[in-house]
Amino acid sequence: MVCNTIHLYYDRLQKEIKTPLLDLREEVKKVLAKKGKRVLVLGTPATIKHGLYKFPGIKYSTLTKKEMNDISVSILRFNRGIGSRSPANICKRHTKNGSQVVLACTELSLMLEKENIPNINTVDVLVDATVNKFLYYRLQKNNKQRGRLKSRT
Repeated sequence: MVCNTIHLYYDRLQKEIKTPLLDLREEVKKVLAKKGKRVLVLGTPATIKHGLYKFPGIKYSTLTKKEMNDISVSILRFNRGIGSRSPANICKRHTKNGSQVVLACTELSLMLEKENIPNINTVDVLVDATVNKFLYYRLQKNNKQRGRLKSRT
């Protein structure tokens, strides 16, 4: 699931289907444990309000109400193709204190891709986790096939 906000419902969704879903929250948590000394989470109001990427041991920069509103308007305008102001200035204000920005919205990842802002892009985290999961299952499958071949000989 590429959308960050939908991960607020991860547990509920996983109970409804048999196919295992990647838990983006857990994957981001692993990255923050390695890289995140101080972070600013940029995302939808729901993602931020419900603390999707809020973990113990991590220091967080907090958005003002105006900054949160500006980001929400930017995402909405971007989705409508109207053009939007980049939230780059908000990011730059917060990175002055050493924060890395967690891009917790696919639209923000696109809006800020050309900016030189230290960030953790959750789309990249999801892609890496997907590839790693695929390689893990592929390795397991190959090992099982080798085991069957050895038992035949």
